[in-house]
Formats: sequence, C-alpha cells, structure tokens
Amino acid sequence: PDANRNDNRTKMSSKESHRLNELGEELVTKKRKIGRGSGMRYYQAANYKIKRVLRDKKPLKHPPTMKSHLMEKMFEVERRETLAATVIQSFWHKYLIVKQMQENTRKGAKIKVIQALVRGMITRKWLALWYKNRFLMIVQ
Repeated sequence: PDANRNDNRTKMSSKESHRLNELGEELVTKKRKIGRGSGMRYYQAANYKIKRVLRDKKPLKHPPTMKSHLMEKMFEVERRETLAATVIQSFWHKYLIVKQMQENTRKGAKIKVIQALVRGMITRKWLALWYKNRFLMIVQ
C-alpha cells in the first residue's frame, strides 16, 4: 500500500504536466522578449524623467556673480597660511627624525662601551682562571 501511495505522489496528471509545459514555454518566450539591452530601458526611462524635470525648469537669464577684491585677498592669505603650515610641519617632521637618529647613534655608542667593558671583564676572569689552571693542564 505504501508503494502505491509514493507512486501517486510522484506521478503528475496529464493536466498538471500540460500546465507545467505551458509555464516553461512562457518563461522561454519572456526571456526572448527581454533579450539584450533590457537593462538599458531602465536607464532610458530614468534619463527621460531627468530630462523632463530639467526641461521644465527655466534657466536664469543672468546668474548672479559676486566679485570682491577683499574676498580674493582673504582667500590668498588663507592659501599662503596653509602652504606655510605645510612647510613648517614638513620641517618639524624632518627635525624629529634627525633628532631620533642622533639619539639612536648616542645610545649605540654607549652600548658599544658597555659591551667592551663586559667583554674585558669576562676575558680577565677567563685569563685568571687559565693562569691558575695552566700548571694542572701541563701536569696531566
């Protein structure tokens, strides 16, 4: 009985298979209708709307112009101040780098002195021990 029930569920009636074929053909024809350049339709529609809005607006006959020598001088001063700030910052940055390098060089020299002193102490200890034990090495 269970096998018959599964067969009935997996089999389609002729009406269902006919409807499925119709839907498949409909999808194929829609794809053909859409075809190439379908995305362009959306862009064309949007461009049309933009053009319509721009066409309805009336442009100003004489756009307002404002010319002020005082404003131009103010902008020139601000430009010079910005340029000066950039130059100062770059020199300060270079100064800090040079200062850091000099500090590292001084530290390196101090480290070399300390290393030389430690090496000398180790060598003197080793040499004293060697002198102390040299007779033992010869005897054996």
